Amino acid sequence: MIDYGEFQYAAPTWTGTQWFTDLANQVGFNKTAYQFVFHPFVGPAKVIRVTTVTHPMNWLYQAYSWIHYQPSIFNGCIPKLGEWLNLNQSSFTAFVNDYLSRPELKIDDVYNRYKADTVLRFEDMPWCAFEFFEALGKTIPSIELIYPLLDYSYYIPTEVEIRQRVRRKEPELHEKYEYY
Repeated sequence: MIDYGEFQYAAPTWTGTQWFTDLANQVGFNKTAYQFVFHPFVGPAKVIRVTTVTHPMNWLYQAYSWIHYQPSIFNGCIPKLGEWLNLNQSSFTAFVNDYLSRPELKIDDVYNRYKADTVLRFEDMPWCAFEFFEALGKTIPSIELIYPLLDYSYYIPTEVEIRQRVRRKEPELHEKYEYY
């Protein structure tokens, strides 16, 4: 969790955390307290809390690609981390099929650890972050965006059947964050 004084930010891994924190720094927000960004909020809210999410298929692709590199940094951030680590890594499709076969694993459980007043979708970056900062009274300068927006959809197998099964497994997540 990062405390910027006027708001706090915490978010699950692979949801645009680097984007958001870089943009916050560029528009002039200073960290007043810093814990690991993936650590959920603690205690009662004293200021606005904001988090980010990404499309479930993007999150699954990032989990498939990165979860084994430094699993210790996800301890306490991803519920049932050990079970996520045990998913089939032979291919992305095998990883998703294994996730789909395990009712106890839900992306929504990961996102629900970061209860916030404001939720921004990575797919709407940087514009949603700018609008959030403007709502807090910041003037957005002309800035050069540090990272190109990455569209993972061209990496991700887009078999309709797999996407539909993910949607059926977690309909509340899709509805809550308007991923249709």
